[in-house]
Amino acid sequence: MKKFLLLFLLFSVFQSCQNYFFLTQETPDKSDGYLVHTLKFSNQTLEFATFGDYHINKIDKRFIFFKTKDVRKLLNQNFKKPFDEQFLFTYTNLSSYNNILGFYYGETSLENVKKSYPTQPNISLKNGILYSYDFGKFKVIDIYKETENGIIRFINLNDPNGKIEHFYRENSQLYFELNPYLWTWDEKYLTSEDVLDILNKPEK
Repeated sequence: MKKFLLLFLLFSVFQSCQNYFFLTQETPDKSDGYLVHTLKFSNQTLEFATFGDYHINKIDKRFIFFKTKDVRKLLNQNFKKPFDEQFLFTYTNLSSYNNILGFYYGETSLENVKKSYPTQPNISLKNGILYSYDFGKFKVIDIYKETENGIIRFINLNDPNGKIEHFYRENSQLYFELNPYLWTWDEKYLTSEDVLDILNKPEK
């Protein structure tokens, strides 16, 4: 009985200490002022470019706006399937103040994601979808992309005290200007300005 109680206590302590920003990641390559990250998940790799002011493996809580409980709650809202692994945490310390978390989900699809949300995606592509919504004090840009045997998810959280237009522009450029190769396009190619216009549309 004592052994069981000790194991339960250790598990509870581990759970309470769990967070989403202490994550060991490979140092990105530098190219023309940008950072090129090699994201690793499952048995796959993916190159993902960011602006040069994004940080990994370094925690400055002045620029990290969420608590562990915020992410736990967010991960249990809408798409509730447990993730298989976290492959990314990065943030910028400039005025856009963007926090990004990346997760991999095996054995699922975009259709399963769509069924779990009460609204249609703001943007729907052949191999990816984007949702923008409010979550407590945060604005969230929630992006899913198909991969082999599953999907990856980028959760982008803003500075609740920052300018939302900066946050929208940052993510429009990040995912659709720096990383357009992530997407399989339908008839119309979306520029970062197209995406920005969509994000700035008033919610119905």
